Amino acid sequence: MNFLKNIFVLSSLLILTISFASADEIQDTDNNYNEYPSISFSIDKRPVDGALKVYTFTTNGYNSYNLKVYSQIISMMDGKTYESEKVVAENLNCKVVKNANVIKEITCRKDLRPVDGPLTEYKAVLDERNTYTITKRTALVDMRNGQNHDKTVEIGKGFEIAVAYR
Repeated sequence: MNFLKNIFVLSSLLILTISFASADEIQDTDNNYNEYPSISFSIDKRPVDGALKVYTFTTNGYNSYNLKVYSQIISMMDGKTYESEKVVAENLNCKVVKNANVIKEITCRKDLRPVDGPLTEYKAVLDERNTYTITKRTALVDMRNGQNHDKTVEIGKGFEIAVAYR
């Protein structure tokens, strides 16, 4: 009887140890609005290719994020600098996956399907070079024929991250 009791106690301790280890290893955070007021991904190819791109997810006060894209291009023809800044998505719900304070992936999406519009999803994933690859996915249901359309395009590779913490 003591043998079975000892096995039960040891197996319970093992299960608790495994569950605590896995909880520390990967942390999913669905409500990032208080922890990360701003997350930026940038790639700077100046002066070689003449371009700087910055994708910034910023909390908007409505428990969601807006995405702003900033571009700076140096013309190789006249040497002038041209800048643009545009909000490309609003009211995105974001999920951050991190491992020991390193952001492994961030997915920000707004899903208006099937009635009001498309799903728009931006995803930044940490790659083997410790930079981020950003993709944009658009999916919608064609209300005329009921067909699903789903397309993912790569925005770019080699992005660095900057995070503002509260």
